[in-house]
Amino acid sequence: MSLNIPDDEIKRRAIQEIFEETKRASIRADIGGSLGWAKPNHRGFNKRFLNNTVVSVVSNNCRLDKIKPLEKSTVEEKPLQPLPFRNKEEKKFTGKIKVSNKSRFQAYLGARKREKEKEERERVERAEREEEEERKAEKEVVTGKN
Repeated sequence: MSLNIPDDEIKRRAIQEIFEETKRASIRADIGGSLGWAKPNHRGFNKRFLNNTVVSVVSNNCRLDKIKPLEKSTVEEKPLQPLPFRNKEEKKFTGKIKVSNKSRFQAYLGARKREKEKEERERVERAEREEEEERKAEKEVVTGKN
């Protein structure tokens, strides 16, 4: 499977690509100075770090300014009917849900463990099915010869 592209066409495409790359580098250099000629080496950003940083900064600023952060707007809140409790004690709800980094990490580890266990079960089941198919094939060969 060889491509029949003439050498002149390959050279023309290579020169065109070099010119386009030089043009992009020139624009980067105009904006960012002489270091703009170097290709950027980043491949995106760390979304988890950014999210945690923004949440932390907003929380800290709200604490320093002694204001509450904006809450998510809800669509027409309906009054909830009380659910029967199994215990006679009434549970008190403070309105805050505390999620620490430790609990996030524990949830992540739990999810990862469940995923690995599921993969292991699937692998064992697949191996058992293959063994069963091999037994059936051997049985058919044995019964076919008799």
